[in-house]
Amino acid sequence: MTTESFIGERVRELRRGRRITQQGLAAVLGITQGHLSQLERGRGAFTAGQLLILLRHFNVALDEFSPGKASAGAQIQNALARQGAQQLVEDESVLPSE
Repeated sequence: MTTESFIGERVRELRRGRRITQQGLAAVLGITQGHLSQLERGRGAFTAGQLLILLRHFNVALDEFSPGKASAGAQIQNALARQGAQQLVEDESVLPSE
């Protein structure tokens, strides 16, 4: 799944969960309903400005649109643990060892 597809699908889930029509959300974003439909299907990408509007409109963190949702700190800790940093313990729920 591409990043565009993941983000589009997540926007659709948030929109439907809040019972907002495509027409309504498109108006908030300043685009047509047809363009929003294309974006929700992963055919194109939201602009940075549109993503900021979505974050505010749905009151969610940017992590909502990240496929991994793992924090950068957890990923770094896991990488260091794999490299032999004895004081660190890998969190397998975030990024399993290879």
